[in-house]
Amino acid sequence: PNPAAFIEDRIADEYPDGSTHFEVYKRLFSEDGRERDLVAPMLSLAKVFNHAEVARWAGRMRSDGAVTVVFSPKYDGLPAQVLFEEDGSVVQAVTRGDGRRGQDVTYAVSHIPDLHALRTSTSAVTLANGRILAAGEVCLRRDQFTSASAAMETEYSRLRNAAVGILRST
Repeated sequence: PNPAAFIEDRIADEYPDGSTHFEVYKRLFSEDGRERDLVAPMLSLAKVFNHAEVARWAGRMRSDGAVTVVFSPKYDGLPAQVLFEEDGSVVQAVTRGDGRRGQDVTYAVSHIPDLHALRTSTSAVTLANGRILAAGEVCLRRDQFTSASAAMETEYSRLRNAAVGILRST
């Protein structure tokens, strides 16, 4: 018997909804959508309007050692943390969630063309095991939003909603 035909028959039996092999693989082996711990907390800073407010926030932080604080412009997207192996392969990607746990989006972000630029960004930190941890924001440019909106059945009113919707449906 042909092993490939056997597997295809099993997929057809198990997933009579017409799922493609790709969709079945994603359901069986992907962690996407599951909640997982962030490698390092991604705590959000409340809106601040001057240096004194930033200083008060920093003064409230407790630490047993050195703390790295990264300030970045506010983008209208979905904050995520990506862990890379030394060779550049993606180990995991998790949304910020509550700052300690988030949604696994590893598979989805692996399709972002510029993802590897994050490895050399100012947010990237090399960990003791050689892996690289970086934080970023998944967002769309307006031209991407316009073309994605035209191609999708779902209409999104904001760039952030579209970025989140696309990421979670990939």
